[in-house]
Amino acid sequence: MWFFRADAAHAIPALYERLEEADYFYVILLPANNVLREKIAHLLTRPAGRLLQTKVKRFFEDFQYQAASWDKPRGTAAQHIKEGKYAFHWTRLSCRRFRGNEVGRQLHALAYRLASFLRYIELSEEMAH
Repeated sequence: MWFFRADAAHAIPALYERLEEADYFYVILLPANNVLREKIAHLLTRPAGRLLQTKVKRFFEDFQYQAASWDKPRGTAAQHIKEGKYAFHWTRLSCRRFRGNEVGRQLHALAYRLASFLRYIELSEEMAH
């Protein structure tokens, strides 16, 4: 299993296609644009009269996005990274050796996938009732 992560400078449809052909799991940050800003606008506004917070609050939004030049929707991968980062602390390196950190990352990814699967099952059961 191969993984690839890149910043917005690599948000190129040809790269996505090549990674998919090679069976890579990948996450590439999307550059901001007006469509994406509109999708999260409700998260960016503060209610009137609210005091300035000293503690950072993070909000997550899940939606499908498809740029005009893409042949299918993409764009939720960055959300999955944020969820894993804050829920499972998978960006923390706890070992001095590469192999130990690699195993740690795999365990974090497994925990995230299991949590996502359980959430999917729960949502499916709720929809059935």
